[in-house]
Amino acid sequence: CGIGVYNSTNCNLTGNHAYNNTHHGIDICNSTSCSFNENQAYKNMGCGINVYNSNNCSLTGNKAYNNTCHGIGVYGSANCSFDGNVAYNNTIHGIDIYNSTNCSFNENHAYNNTECGISVYFFSTNCSLVGNQAYNNDAGIGVVLSSNCSLIRNQAYNNTECEIVVELSANCSLVKNKVYNNFNYGIWLSGAINCSLVENQAYNTLVGIWLNGSFICSL
Repeated sequence: CGIGVYNSTNCNLTGNHAYNNTHHGIDICNSTSCSFNENQAYKNMGCGINVYNSNNCSLTGNKAYNNTCHGIGVYGSANCSFDGNVAYNNTIHGIDIYNSTNCSFNENHAYNNTECGISVYFFSTNCSLVGNQAYNNDAGIGVVLSSNCSLIRNQAYNNTECEIVVELSANCSLVKNKVYNNFNYGIWLSGAINCSLVENQAYNTLVGIWLNGSFICSL
């Protein structure tokens, strides 16, 4: 990796560049209460920024682009915050949240990524996405196999397959999101349980809001 932070506490990395590495650009592993501000990670063979099994870390104003894996990957981590980051032109997802808990994602931008702009996946719980923008990806924001997540005031547009998808997930809330400019689905719930949709806007789509095989959901 370009920069590795392992088994560390109360570290601060600001204004660094990590690029052309054979693994991750910035790799944060088994660390606590570290902050990463205004760094750039690009043209790496793994993720631009990888957060693994770490707690109470904050990432603010970073850029992750042109990486072979995700722009920003968050795995098995808890109580981390991601604010005002930009992830674009990455081969898989812009921002990938996997099996993580109580993480917040506020006002990030994810665009021109091959798959999802922002993906919340595989038993992630109690994560919040507020005021993010996801556009020009295959899908804008995806929540899959996760629970108790909230999506509030996000914008997803000009994505290929769908703008926001909630699949095989439970107890999620979608509030005041705006989705538009899609030839398929604006908001798509598939196999969702006990999810609520409140004051969302969907326009210039083939289907604005679509529920498929979902139960106890409220609109």
